Amino acid sequence: MRRDEAFTEVFGQLTRALTSRWAPPVVTGIVLAATAWAAYGAFQRSHAAERADFDRHAEHVRASIEREMLAHEVVLRGAASFLARAWPIAQADWVRYVAALDISGRYAGIRAFGVSAHVPESGRAAHEDAMRQAGTTLYAIRPQGVRDVYLPVVALAPPDLSLLGFDQMGDPARRAAAESARLQESPRISRRVMLADEAPGATTVGVIMFAPVVAAAGTAESAFRGHAFAAFRAGDLLASLVSQGEPGIRVRVHDGAGRAADLLYDSHPGEESGAKPPLFAAEIDVQVSGNTWTLVLETLPAFEAAMDLGEVSSLALGGILVAELLWIALVMARRREESSRRFLDFAEQGSDWFWEQDAQGKLTWLSRRHAAATGILDSAMLGKRWTEVIAAGPYGARLPSASESLASAIAAREAFRAIALTVRRPDGGEAAVRLSGRPNLDGSGAFQGYRGIGADVTDEVEAAAALLRAKTAAEDALADLKRTQGELVEAAKLASLSHLVAGVAHEINTPIGNAIAAASTLEDVTAHIKKGFEAETLTHEELADAIRTLRASAGLTLRSAERAAALVAGFKRVAVDAAEDPLVEFDLRSLLEETLAALDHRLRAARVRAVLACEGGIAMVSHPGALAQVLTALAVNAAAHAFPDGRSGTLSVAATPRDDGMVRIVVADDGVGLPADVVSRLFEPFVRLKRSGSGSGLGLHIARNVVVGVLRGRIALDRGEEHETPGVKSGARFAIDIPLILS
Repeated sequence: MRRDEAFTEVFGQLTRALTSRWAPPVVTGIVLAATAWAAYGAFQRSHAAERADFDRHAEHVRASIEREMLAHEVVLRGAASFLARAWPIAQADWVRYVAALDISGRYAGIRAFGVSAHVPESGRAAHEDAMRQAGTTLYAIRPQGVRDVYLPVVALAPPDLSLLGFDQMGDPARRAAAESARLQESPRISRRVMLADEAPGATTVGVIMFAPVVAAAGTAESAFRGHAFAAFRAGDLLASLVSQGEPGIRVRVHDGAGRAADLLYDSHPGEESGAKPPLFAAEIDVQVSGNTWTLVLETLPAFEAAMDLGEVSSLALGGILVAELLWIALVMARRREESSRRFLDFAEQGSDWFWEQDAQGKLTWLSRRHAAATGILDSAMLGKRWTEVIAAGPYGARLPSASESLASAIAAREAFRAIALTVRRPDGGEAAVRLSGRPNLDGSGAFQGYRGIGADVTDEVEAAAALLRAKTAAEDALADLKRTQGELVEAAKLASLSHLVAGVAHEINTPIGNAIAAASTLEDVTAHIKKGFEAETLTHEELADAIRTLRASAGLTLRSAERAAALVAGFKRVAVDAAEDPLVEFDLRSLLEETLAALDHRLRAARVRAVLACEGGIAMVSHPGALAQVLTALAVNAAAHAFPDGRSGTLSVAATPRDDGMVRIVVADDGVGLPADVVSRLFEPFVRLKRSGSGSGLGLHIARNVVVGVLRGRIALDRGEEHETPGVKSGARFAIDIPLILS
């Protein structure tokens, strides 16, 4: 018997068997058993999916709390640094500073943002007199009682005179957190406390975060001034962090380790989980500013009621229908085979081509249209994987990520669509191709390989490229217009930030800063001479160099002191504002020389050589203190970040007047450049150039505010290939354009 005849006989016997009397119950039993197994699997998947949602929500709550409290630490550290320079601070100045931070708008749950002073018993009377003379006439430390040390509230925002003088050392929880912050020299949060609320006599559950205020690093114990602190309403703070997520999950936050600790927050107060245990529960410890909070999450009955069991129901109903439809499927099997053959005939006549892979990822079939469209013979493709063809064959990735996306999708056995490839035709031409595919599964769901389609889109890609070029040109023109509009809007917005830099950019900062820098140089050089003299290792060249440095530093100190004396007469405590800060006529080169001289010791310590390119006689009428502050910020940034691992480098400062009444000042270095992920956000607040850096991330933000708001100019990252100083390649390059005469 021939093979085709044997096949026909077997197929006939199988058909007769499936139409016999006993076939329906057997087939129905098999289908129902499979349905039960699939429904159970669907239930397990639904259960696993809900568990995954619960775990994601728990992780979201934990991460939100850690992230938000870390943000509060950053703000409080900034406040402590500000107080270290502005101590003591008046109530009105503190209110203006807090308003500049927009605490109530940007941070949820803060009841008050204040300052507490460290007052020993021996200085209590003098402290109370000083506060009364400053304007708080009824000020007194309370509650009454003699203590070794007091920690009274001396400034508060929003203002609440009834809380001024309240001694935080009188409360054990506040005292423990404040002492821990002082000893650890970092922000620390208190245990659960009761806060005075806005309503008279009302209290609310909360916590207080303290950050120590120290006059200067490395000084004596007396340098400790007190604390900056933030009082949080626990309910408002935590509600803003856990409000998003599954509505059927109850979240409780306890102050301390374990569920028995004091309760800070309950998302569903008074609501019980039900008679039976919750479907899912989790207990997570979160470290918050030196304290431990415990998150307890439990599902509520509403969570189980919302579980999606539609797949289980669908499978049960589908199983019954399958038993009936199986008969039709057997009858239609041959018709499907004929239809598949017909489709193949049509496909061979189409413009696209088709391909197939086996379970090992090797190409096993290509439609005839492939060779006609690409000119590549099947023998060059069959038996190879797509990644091999792209890596060493006639195919290549149009985009760098295309081959990675294709390999990733195939490795994960996922469908992919319209991956852009290029084909090098044998005639030397190139075609653009888009490749799509999806996994081929057999009736049991086992992976059999891939089936897909390829399309020649060369004409479409070329047309899109032409359209993109035209679109880019239009967008560039629009971007220029928007940039100009943005600068005008930004300048208007900066008026609201003037109190943020109150007193910082006053012109007196320049001579005083120069004098301090020169004095520091005098101290270092003197110490070096003393050390060499005592060790009898001091050479004549070192002594001569030290004398030149001492003479230059002494001269700079004298000139700076004389300038400071002249400026003190007109000193006013005002914000840096062009409407109130007097304008000064000065020579630009002299200012640049003095600023670089004041920074010389710090730059040399960082192995950075300063180069100045500026002609003399460039007269300006502007704010020299503000300009010196900007140049100092850029120079310090370069010294701290541009030359890692102790490498040396060059910092260049070039100034050139322009025909439009402006002067361009370029500050550039030949260092490692800027990280790509921060270039677009370079002038935003709290953007650090190093993830592990200790800076506040505010230097460039403040520099931009000063340039735009005070000097009425522009500052931008310049993408030029070279500095004005020949031979110095561009690492980071900042261009500042300001008016020569500011009216």
